[in-house]
Amino acid sequence: MNRISVLSVGCLAALAMCVTTASASAATNANGCTHAGALVVPAAKGAKGAKAKANIQLENGYCGANLPALPVIGTVAFVRKGNTVKLKVSLKKGKPNTAYKVQLAGNGCIEIGEVAAFTTNAKGVGKASGSIAVPAEDTEFFADVDTEGFHSPFENEGDTPYVSLP
Repeated sequence: MNRISVLSVGCLAALAMCVTTASASAATNANGCTHAGALVVPAAKGAKGAKAKANIQLENGYCGANLPALPVIGTVAFVRKGNTVKLKVSLKKGKPNTAYKVQLAGNGCIEIGEVAAFTTNAKGVGKASGSIAVPAEDTEFFADVDTEGFHSPFENEGDTPYVSLP
């Protein structure tokens, strides 16, 4: 079941703090914070673990918010097996010949850690994959794909919306 929240005030990404939202079916994390503007994508479960896929939205630095008006520059596939999440990143419209970091954040916009790093080619295309241990209680995640690290300036940001991986 998709859960969609509509942003009414905002999300202060730098402080990892969500504020008042109105929603049809709010996506509330373990900290009681409703994900402002987040489309929480449900995971498909199977023998290989919970899976989800999300677009990387250029200049999205809003802690997993879904901002569909922003340009899509690539995708991230997420797979959770137990307390490990694997990311597979495909950047199609990045900056040419540029180093990127891929980081995972969990419930409440809390950084879990760096998962992978890669450098794009002359056309701005790059791929990476990696795995990271996650807290058992975290079930919602987003990927941060950028050139300077977690919560860098928005012009270097490429976040995905939250995905749900129970």
